[in-house]
Amino acid sequence: MATSLLVCFLWATIAFYYTDNFVQYVTGEKMWSFVFSHLLLGFLMLLDKSNRDYTRNLKNLLWLIVTIAHGIAHIVHPPFVNNTEVNQNYTPLYDFTIHSFQCLLVWYYHKEIFPVGVFGAIVMLVGSGMSHLNKDFLATNYWLFVSGWGVFGAIYHMMLLNHRNNKNIFYTNLLIWSLPYLGYLYPGYIPVWDNFVNQVGLFRIWFGSYYIAQYMYNDK
Repeated sequence: MATSLLVCFLWATIAFYYTDNFVQYVTGEKMWSFVFSHLLLGFLMLLDKSNRDYTRNLKNLLWLIVTIAHGIAHIVHPPFVNNTEVNQNYTPLYDFTIHSFQCLLVWYYHKEIFPVGVFGAIVMLVGSGMSHLNKDFLATNYWLFVSGWGVFGAIYHMMLLNHRNNKNIFYTNLLIWSLPYLGYLYPGYIPVWDNFVNQVGLFRIWFGSYYIAQYMYNDK
């Protein structure tokens, strides 16, 4: 396990958290602070001298686009408002459309299981579509199966940054994105858990801080 990557991730998350909060304080908008901070990451990518390879640039750009799209989906359509109050207008359709695309990104790291990624993408598109039409579907056990594929998608989305196919980074990545999902396995605890992970920036800053962590880890 790449312990040093975990340490870098912790420090990057703390720094990103306070930067995001400062920008949010200045602008007064979560959306603006999120977009601004992630455009700064795009600027960092341009400054990174290792990003001269076309394939590497393409993966980084794809990672940034998907990261911004995913964050915006969570900001625009949060499942809970006022911390733990259910959002009556919530739909998982937009968020899980992004997650379904993330599943297809397995092609860049594990081509041999690409059919698994396609299956996960289909499951999430169908499941989120059913939930969009009938909110009661969100309370079923099948929805747990559907949402679990979001973890698969997040893992392979982040693996776009693992340019050397470092197995230690893969397993560290697996740990970082799998652990937060465990709190969603207990239906009665979901509002509290979702509020907690949002407070620590899981959906808004963890993806960006992971990029910084890998930059610090110097996996080039």
